[in-house]
Amino acid sequence: MTKKNTSKKNVAEIVTKRFIDALESGDIPWIKPWESWTSWSRNTGNDYRGANLVSLSGGEYVTFKQAKEEGIHINKGAKSEMIVNYKDYRKKITQEEYDADQIKYMFKNPKRTEDGKIEVDAKSIQYYNVFNVAECTDAEEKHAHELPSHEGDAIEKA
Repeated sequence: MTKKNTSKKNVAEIVTKRFIDALESGDIPWIKPWESWTSWSRNTGNDYRGANLVSLSGGEYVTFKQAKEEGIHINKGAKSEMIVNYKDYRKKITQEEYDADQIKYMFKNPKRTEDGKIEVDAKSIQYYNVFNVAECTDAEEKHAHELPSHEGDAIEKA
């Protein structure tokens, strides 16, 4: 019988703790000027969304592996930030698993496969540590983003 490691935190607990620590220190991480909300992946050029907006300070971010592959040197003392990535996928379960917890699976678009298993929608969460390219040497921003312009956004009637 294997012993479950109860000291290991899951990603949700880590993110929650970061929010609580920030609040206790007097920093309200979701109150930022609009201009600082632009953070994006160097690998894809896509903007970060959700909880990642709160934990990142703006700019282009790269993982340690991506930096190494591109010959980017992460400056000594640079702090990484944790980002979370949610993925949707389909997983196969047995008829016994489905029968044991039908309520859990009934809204997950179940479909029987040719091999007799049941395929259902599932989600996974992964986390990565990323570094701001501004804290690296030998790197220019690969995907420059313009800050959002709010000129003319006002609705006169409002």
